Amino acid sequence: MNGSTDQYVPDLVRDNQFIDPPKAENYHLSEDLIETVIEYIGNHLSIIPENPFFLSLSFGAQHDPHQVPKEYIKKYEGIYDNGWDYIRKKRFERQKELNIIPMEAELAPRNPGVRSWDSLSFEEKEVFAKFQEVYAGFLTHTDEQIGVLMRSLEEMGVLDNTVFIFLSDNGASPAGGFNGSINRSKVDNGMEEKVEELYDSIDEMGGTSTQSNYPRGWAQVSNTPFKYYKKNTYFGGARVPLIIQWPDGIKKKGEIRDQYHHVIDVTPTILDILDIKMPDVYKGVTQLPLHGKSMFYTFNDNAPSARKTQYFELLGDRAIYHEGWKAVTLHKTGTSFDQDKWELYNVEDDFSEFHDLSDQYPQMVKKLKEKWLEEAEQFSVLRLNPAVAPSITNSSYKITVSIYRERKEDEGVLVALGNFLSGYTFFILNNRLYFEYNYFSKAYTIQSDTEIPNGCVNVAFKFKKETSNSGQGDLYINDN
Repeated sequence: MNGSTDQYVPDLVRDNQFIDPPKAENYHLSEDLIETVIEYIGNHLSIIPENPFFLSLSFGAQHDPHQVPKEYIKKYEGIYDNGWDYIRKKRFERQKELNIIPMEAELAPRNPGVRSWDSLSFEEKEVFAKFQEVYAGFLTHTDEQIGVLMRSLEEMGVLDNTVFIFLSDNGASPAGGFNGSINRSKVDNGMEEKVEELYDSIDEMGGTSTQSNYPRGWAQVSNTPFKYYKKNTYFGGARVPLIIQWPDGIKKKGEIRDQYHHVIDVTPTILDILDIKMPDVYKGVTQLPLHGKSMFYTFNDNAPSARKTQYFELLGDRAIYHEGWKAVTLHKTGTSFDQDKWELYNVEDDFSEFHDLSDQYPQMVKKLKEKWLEEAEQFSVLRLNPAVAPSITNSSYKITVSIYRERKEDEGVLVALGNFLSGYTFFILNNRLYFEYNYFSKAYTIQSDTEIPNGCVNVAFKFKKETSNSGQGDLYINDN
């Protein structure tokens, strides 16, 4: 269920248990998912063809790691050599040509920290362009898998009466850092990968030995024409394409709708299509009311938006849309929410959140902040908590486990986190306590001098930070 799982050796769950991925040559998760869902649908139609089916399918793509066979990467060789500034400008122009964005929309400036393409070195350009080639190949491969599913539904005779709702869960991610990454663990630990190291691994990008993720410059291209990224409550993090196909039900073809809607509106739309009323009570349990609004009305009529208000909150970043206005703030972790500076945009006229009007209309900012609190209270967002779990990244920490053993032969893993790139495991072997730390494929192991007694025992590993990403680790058995 891990969104950033490896595409070649994924973490897989069937029903309520983890399973091993198939050991087939050239295995890829996206292909496996499609083969599986086609089998599910085929089985359903062969047994109860009169009953409708519902499928929720989430690819690993385009989440990192970007991993795809080399032939897909090669399709885009040289395509992105002009760089992210040029590609972003051309994409912006193309969006206007296709009427995806308003003609008066403005292209947001470069995000903080993203350098101009012309300022980059030769090695940087080579590495960064390759990252985008991998990303594009990954997307093409995913698109092909969707095509396989649609052709299968056509062969089964159900394509025209199947509703496809196709969307992304968020804007493009900044997780690759400014240089891009082939080792997610380094990024998670605040360690920017050096371009020299990436250049040496350029031919391995997208393959089984790397976990590629493109630099923020390309993430900004993916979010054209908006600013910022996934996890932010600006449109760069929250505004995504939505495509709905239903040949038998939508008479207008290829048209664009611009009503304001939210992902919570998908479920009411499906119920509306099926003319089903959600029950107030199910199996004796009173149901919470649906928060969303159906988009069904948009299918054949370009009517005014049915949604007037929508709040946003993620990791302390907040925003509120209300009747064409939007207030948004970035929150700095560890600071008071009262210190956050709210920006104001009239998104009816300012599609890409280009012109901050907060100084011009302070009363509107005040009104929208109050509206956000009303919505947050109504929908159980409060109270805001900037930290819900302790972080051990680049800090001192202690891991304690209480165990009970009847025999000294009882052994195994107590706690483990990570993968072949980095992580740790805390375990018992041969009646000794061990802690092994994988520092980006270099292993450090310590073991206890004494054996572990039977019965109830508290075992612990304590790490004391001394310098950045470095320190002293010790093992304890009953505090000794």
